[in-house]
Amino acid sequence: MAQRHSLRCLTVAAVPAGIALALAVLFTPSLLADGGEPTLIHACVKNANGQVRIVSPTDTCLPSEHSLHWPATAAPPPPPPPPASTPGSVMVHGNGYGVGGTAENFVSFGGGVQEYRTPRAGVIQNMRILVRSNTFNGATPVTLVVNGVPTAVTTVIPAGSTANIDVPGSVTIVDGDKIAVVMNRGASSSGFLEFIVSYEIQ
Repeated sequence: MAQRHSLRCLTVAAVPAGIALALAVLFTPSLLADGGEPTLIHACVKNANGQVRIVSPTDTCLPSEHSLHWPATAAPPPPPPPPASTPGSVMVHGNGYGVGGTAENFVSFGGGVQEYRTPRAGVIQNMRILVRSNTFNGATPVTLVVNGVPTAVTTVIPAGSTANIDVPGSVTIVDGDKIAVVMNRGASSSGFLEFIVSYEIQ
């Protein structure tokens, strides 16, 4: 009889204690909470694998996580760089010439092609002449030609000169334009000239 009375007292005493514990868990701030400080960056780190998730200052981490926070004083990341410009195409023409025959000649492009159609619109610029050999006794004009019309991108290789030449100027072209480089050896009565012409289509 006394044993049954003790058990009943123990049960009656345990119920309020259990309710008090439940209420304490429900209303006591979690030790895993991030603290609510808005000037900090707050995160929850998973205990098992270290995976980090950024949370708001008032969020509470899960039981399987621990909280982490640090000053939000880092400078913002720099803006992404502007997209790179489309790379240009470098075209190369070249040949060797003696005297006699027709004075005006195409400077061949790739496999002896005299004139080609451009596959895209752009600007021809940065023309350069590399003289490999020159015993011509006269000056030799070299001109960029578009659709059969000479352009302002032109220069003269002096008689006997082997100096390389940067040709000023540029020409705007459209898709399908016919491009050629023309030289005139009419001023030379003797000698030989070999040179290469390169330029960029941007």
